[in-house]
This record gives sequence, structure tokens and C-alpha cells, in this order.
Amino acid sequence: MSITDALGNSMLGMWKCEKADDKAVMMWKTVLLKYDNFCKNIRKDCMFIADGLRPLCLKGNAKLIRPTNYKNTISNAIAPYVKYIAGAVDTSYGAGYCDWMMKEDEFTGLNFWLPPSIKACGVYINTTNNSFYWDAPAGVNRGKIDVKDIAFNPTVQEGANFYTKSWNYCTWYEDEGHVIEGQRTFQTRPTAFDRVNVRRLFLYLERKTFLHGKYFLYEGNTAYSRQRLIDTLTPYFENAKNKGGIYDYRIICDETNNTPDTIDRNELHIKIGIKPTKTIEFIDATFVCLRTGGSWSEAGF
Repeated sequence: MSITDALGNSMLGMWKCEKADDKAVMMWKTVLLKYDNFCKNIRKDCMFIADGLRPLCLKGNAKLIRPTNYKNTISNAIAPYVKYIAGAVDTSYGAGYCDWMMKEDEFTGLNFWLPPSIKACGVYINTTNNSFYWDAPAGVNRGKIDVKDIAFNPTVQEGANFYTKSWNYCTWYEDEGHVIEGQRTFQTRPTAFDRVNVRRLFLYLERKTFLHGKYFLYEGNTAYSRQRLIDTLTPYFENAKNKGGIYDYRIICDETNNTPDTIDRNELHIKIGIKPTKTIEFIDATFVCLRTGGSWSEAGF
């Protein structure tokens, strides 16, 4: 099916985010489902990064939120439409970013709007290369991006409207510049996997387990082989624990989960339990003023 507007533009020109069953929105959701299936069921070792629909925050090449259109605010021009792109796909194998970004073309000098997935992807790569795979790709320590402008700059309260609907965004700090905020996955259920750092941690450790496990195929299913597999995997889990990726873990590969029946079926079972580290995403600071002669204990210190 070809979706074009009256001028023959692509379906990008028809994305209005006006209702959840809009043809272009439905096609966009279909694409996300294909990405999810590829990451979760085919590759099984990666996740995808999705863009929020451009017309959610831009009208042509102009911002919806701009000084010359003071009646348009994030609360009345953008926030009400986020619900139409929320819940597009319920998965921890994907994350979405909805704040489009402006860059300057290095050849023409002209400004253009950039899909946020491009910069978000760069933050993921930089986090992997310069921090750890399980660190959150967000915030001033790892989420800084080099752009000229962003489509909208939400306050903490406004940003919560996107974050609670599983969309990450961008903000501008006077002393830090533009920073990606949030690390929610598309998973709607409140579990550890609704955060990017946990999904990436598991992808990393699952991949290491697969890569090293293949060397034990066709070896004898003995206590010696099982212990060697544990000894091979343990350094990766210890490294993640020592460097802040997990609180604790357990690896079981012995006679308790490798019974005689299991062995007779030519199978080796290994059970791995992980307590992933949770990130700090909200800081609640309480200031208390005491009288000069007051005691600290009466103020709860």
C-alpha cells in the first residue's frame, strides 16, 4: 500500500499523530513490531532504537513549540498526542526517543532536523566503548550530544509525561548542553527489564554464555565438564559484579539440574540467576532548618 499526501510526498507527510488508528501510525507500529521480532526472536542478542513521529514535535521545518507561537506549549501541543504512540509495541528489546534534533550540514551550512535515534545510537556506542555495557546510556555523564537545538525542552514535570509512557527525550542544561534523558524500554510491565541498562546487561551476559558454551558441545557430560563451564563463565559475571552491573549472581550446573534422565537425552542444563543493578533516576533532597539550640535528633538526623 502506498501512502502519500496530495503533493505526492511520502507517508512522512501524513503522520499527524491525531489518532491511534491513523494509517501512517499503524504502519509505523508495524515496522516496530518487525524490529522487535528480529531482535527478540531472530538475532536474540540486540535491541532496536525507534524514533517518535516527526509531526509530534515539528511542523515542516519549524518547531511546534516556539516563541512566535506562544499559545503552543508542550502541555497542550505535544503531550496530549503522546498516548497515540504509546504502547506501540510491548517489549524490552527496544527503546524510543521522541525529541528531534537540529544539526548543521557540514557541506551546505544549512540546518536540518535529525531523527533522535541517530544520536541515541551514538550514546549507546560511546557508553559501550568508554564505560560499561550495563551502564545507562543517558544523563550528563554519558548522554551528552552535539546538536544545535532540540524540538522541545521539557521541564522535569513535562518530561514525566513522556517517560511514564515509555518514551525518552532530551533536555538542555545551561552548564552541560544537550543531554539525553531517560532509559526506558518499550516494556509496559514494571519489571527490571523496563530499563535499557538491564536489557543490555542480559544481552551481554547471554552472548558470553552462548559464545563459550559452544566449546562444550560434544564433550562428556561429567562433573568435570560442568565445573569447567562454570569456571569459564564466572569471570564475566564477577567482572559485571565488581564494576557495578549486578548486585549478585548464582550459576548452577551440577547434578541437581543435570539428572540421569537429562544426561541420557544428551543435554546439559545451566541455570543462571542475576540481581541487576538499578539506576538512580530520581533524587529527592530534603532540607531542614533547625533553630540555633535545636538538636539534630529532633530533626530526624
